[in-house]
Amino acid sequence: MNNKNNPPLISFIDASGTFFPGERYFGVGMLTVNNPGHLTDKLYPVFQRVMAISQTYRNQRIDDLISQNKHQEVISMLKKTKRFELKFDRVTPVKFEHYKEMIRIFLEDGKNRFAVMVIDRQHPSYNPSFFSTTWSAYTSYLASLVVRELTNLSSREMFLVLDELPKPKVIKESLEETIMEKINNQCIKKYSNKDICTVRSAIRIESHSNLLMQLCDVLLGCVMFDYKKSGGILSDKLQKRKEEVVEVLRKTLEQDNLNTPFTAHNPVYFHVWNAEWSK
Repeated sequence: MNNKNNPPLISFIDASGTFFPGERYFGVGMLTVNNPGHLTDKLYPVFQRVMAISQTYRNQRIDDLISQNKHQEVISMLKKTKRFELKFDRVTPVKFEHYKEMIRIFLEDGKNRFAVMVIDRQHPSYNPSFFSTTWSAYTSYLASLVVRELTNLSSREMFLVLDELPKPKVIKESLEETIMEKINNQCIKKYSNKDICTVRSAIRIESHSNLLMQLCDVLLGCVMFDYKKSGGILSDKLQKRKEEVVEVLRKTLEQDNLNTPFTAHNPVYFHVWNAEWSK
């Protein structure tokens, strides 16, 4: 049973990419923390500053459109308003220092953990027809990542926080039920006699409502950036918009690139691996 010195772990899981045939990489990231409240408190001022910058630029754009009598464009902007969140895709030079601070906050606590599984559709053994739906592929990849990380944590309990995923109408089980079933099935098959971390439950949330889910998005985005960069997918312009932020993570983890499987243990546990298939 857990106590104050050995509390349940909370893992936040996010995905990057789609299953469209033309997209080469798909990634699943898993941020595991001991004290989510403490980490959230540290991230909140960063969130406020970046939101203020985004609101200022948005208001300036609206004022410019109004001065040009482009009222329909203003209306369109207002209709598209979404709740603000920190995302790797929204990193721009004016926000560099804030996103770098976000990464440093994660790296400050040696108890924080992060793991990434990357699927490369150009892998020789990748079978695009193995999964019949995006739902099946996503939930299976997610379960595989979680189970792999459970083996690195013994005598602990874990709760999963999942990003919302649209469910096909033909599926009766919830996202939480599906993930828990796949995790338990894999654990029973592979690790029934080993002392590994136990997943007690899972819950889904909207990413805009939680800063740790947003942190997971940023860390995963950094890893996927290097995969896409090495694959020649990113334009020079896009590289300049993100490179400085990604370099903070590379330098601290002492990695030339984040697109090669590796495991770092200092200053935090950070694990990147490629999904593999048997022919």
